Amino acid sequence: MVILGRLPLRAPRGLGGFTMAELMVVVAIMGIIFSIAPKVLMSTHRFFALSLARSEIQRDARTSLNMINRQLRQAKASTVTVSRHASDQPPYSKVEFQTVAGSTLTFWQNGHDLMMKKDSSNSRLLAKNIRNVAFAYTQTDNDAIMSVAVTFEKRIYEGKSKSLQTAVEKVRIMND
Repeated sequence: MVILGRLPLRAPRGLGGFTMAELMVVVAIMGIIFSIAPKVLMSTHRFFALSLARSEIQRDARTSLNMINRQLRQAKASTVTVSRHASDQPPYSKVEFQTVAGSTLTFWQNGHDLMMKKDSSNSRLLAKNIRNVAFAYTQTDNDAIMSVAVTFEKRIYEGKSKSLQTAVEKVRIMND
């Protein structure tokens, strides 16, 4: 037998639920959190990518300048020639010299790569992401001091941003 009648307005004790107002507040808070979260995650990702790129190019700048500095110090000053590797490369982007040990060394920019060659051996890649390398004498009357400038550039996330690092060192050529 079914009894028809009114449903009670209040739930029995222990069977309480959430009111509509409480549910709307929760949905609004969740909406705010979900709208902010992607922006925070993207900015964190961009910061990480920029920091990683910056540390990589700083490492490459230190390593390549250290190698050039060490080898150029062993050069005979009278054998150092500064030129351009190819017509599509920047001026002063190649240096060639003989060391006191008799080896012929060449450093040059090839596109976005910094290359090194010793005697007649194969070319060796020193660094990638080179934007520009320049070898120049700091004084026209003194061929014992040379300036080496290297600019690195690395594209980050979807090519929208770049990380740049420029390093300049003066190298004293110790021999003549």
